Amino acid sequence: MTVKGKFFLFSVLMLFIFSLTAIGTPPVPVLVSPVEGTLTTCEDEEVHIDLSSGEDMDISTIVFRVDGDSWTLDNEELELADEILYFRPSGYYTYTTGTVNICLDPIADIHGAWSDEICWNFDVDLDPPVMSNESPTGMVTAFSFPISMDITDNMLPLDLASISVEIIAGGVTTTVTNADDFARWEAPTFSFSSADCGAPFADGQTVTVRLMVRDLPPATSDCAGNLLDTSWTFTLSETPCDRYPNPITPGIRDRVNDDVIFQFPNMRKTGADIEIYIYDLKGNEVALIDKRSVVGDWRWDGTDTNGDQLGQGTYIYLIRVDGETMCNGTITIAR
Repeated sequence: MTVKGKFFLFSVLMLFIFSLTAIGTPPVPVLVSPVEGTLTTCEDEEVHIDLSSGEDMDISTIVFRVDGDSWTLDNEELELADEILYFRPSGYYTYTTGTVNICLDPIADIHGAWSDEICWNFDVDLDPPVMSNESPTGMVTAFSFPISMDITDNMLPLDLASISVEIIAGGVTTTVTNADDFARWEAPTFSFSSADCGAPFADGQTVTVRLMVRDLPPATSDCAGNLLDTSWTFTLSETPCDRYPNPITPGIRDRVNDDVIFQFPNMRKTGADIEIYIYDLKGNEVALIDKRSVVGDWRWDGTDTNGDQLGQGTYIYLIRVDGETMCNGTITIAR
């Protein structure tokens, strides 16, 4: 073989070897975060994809898609840094509740080799808990009553430590949480008694109840749980003068009609100086009630100031609130 022939053969061989070494390797994308199939409460959850497995990547061929919408590196939401592809939702694009499908179109290297399209999905929950069956509503006539609401969430558990109920009455805000001893959580109901919460209730008030509660995000989510902040109102009726039952029959030991219960204007007033005087028909004071019973109402069991049972007959009662006479009338003790 001539020298020229050998040189030609050598050139062809070198060109073949160069062509082999020039063939690049397109990347095999690896989803770094969020982990596929996980759930997030972030409306701007970033997506990180590792593209470090490839060589000589043609970055102009990178196309990232979210539920059919496409981004390239010309868009500010998409960035390639240190072989990690970052997608950061902007102000005009955020996720909605549900399953999010993300895909990376095939990526070429500078030699024309293409990777495969690859897709992943993750779930997004942006919906807060839901309140229902709130009580009371409308006009409330009872002196003591339960305040309750049902709280549910479709996708996540509730963060029970976040439950906060504000009772806004008479310009004063009283807060009740799940940590209070008198509050009760029996799924799905959060409840407590008006008599226990310490709110300054008064006749004729319109009371606002504000509920704030979050759901509990998974450990893989960097965002707080979704917040429910909602409220409703009810009105406390004006309380008329009344006493029941009448007559009463204490001492018979049948546990029927043993006590008389009083109702009167401003009986709900917190911190009021309330006194109920009992007189016989001669005008002698025989009993004084100046504190609520163990069940929170105002009642008299037919005994005198020494705790002795009074005889049958008619007695006069006088109710004063902060020194002002509210009600008076008669009560009969029968045997």
